[in-house]
Amino acid sequence: YTGEPRHRGATSPARMTPSDVSDELIFSAEDGRPTSSLAPWKVLIVDDEPDIHAVTRLALAHARFEQRGVELLDAYSAAEGRAQLAAHPDVALILLDVVMESDDAGLQFVDHVRETLGNHDVRIVLRTGQPGVAPAREVIERYAIDDYRTKTELTSERLYVSLAAALRTYGLLQALRQAHEQLQRQAYAASHDLQTPLRAIVGFTQLLQRRHLANLDEDGQALLNSVVDNGTAMSTLIRDLLEKPSALNTPSSALHT
Repeated sequence: YTGEPRHRGATSPARMTPSDVSDELIFSAEDGRPTSSLAPWKVLIVDDEPDIHAVTRLALAHARFEQRGVELLDAYSAAEGRAQLAAHPDVALILLDVVMESDDAGLQFVDHVRETLGNHDVRIVLRTGQPGVAPAREVIERYAIDDYRTKTELTSERLYVSLAAALRTYGLLQALRQAHEQLQRQAYAASHDLQTPLRAIVGFTQLLQRRHLANLDEDGQALLNSVVDNGTAMSTLIRDLLEKPSALNTPSSALHT
């Protein structure tokens, strides 16, 4: 959503307003430095209050983190949020309201992201104007979120701190995932490289058994049998790893904080 904020009824009296937005943070779009060619971080704002979208955009209009800009996406309901995530699966951070279509629409959205989509990388920061509806301690223990803030406490500085912490964690998770995938590829290639000489060793040993086993003493026969048995067992182990790549996977829970 890129147009003007839509008006959807009354807004809560306790919320961050444009007057809260200071210019004390170091934002870089206007300081003359060259713009990075790196893709911007995608941040999804899910909130039914147009003023919250406007203030968030004002506060983060020129924000940069680790030499990357910030692209803000808008959703005015949990349903719109699900659509935005479907269109932008690489969203790094969700700034999420709790009370929207229903009192727990935001919490249901968290379950959708974590359980239905299986997305454990995206960071989620809850922002609510009605903390009594969803008590902070209960929510942080029950739902896989990264921070919980009331809208009145989110000045531009606090908002940027939450943004930076969430993006740093997301970036680390992505780097860890890429390293793990590279390790999987290397292990797969190494397994293939091992299979070829191993097959040759087992094959030649079996040929020796067929042709010369009767000419060997008991110790020699036992040695040939041991080479075949151990080579076959190793080949089976490598084949199982290749056929079941999940055996090389790190459990998803180990990749997330």
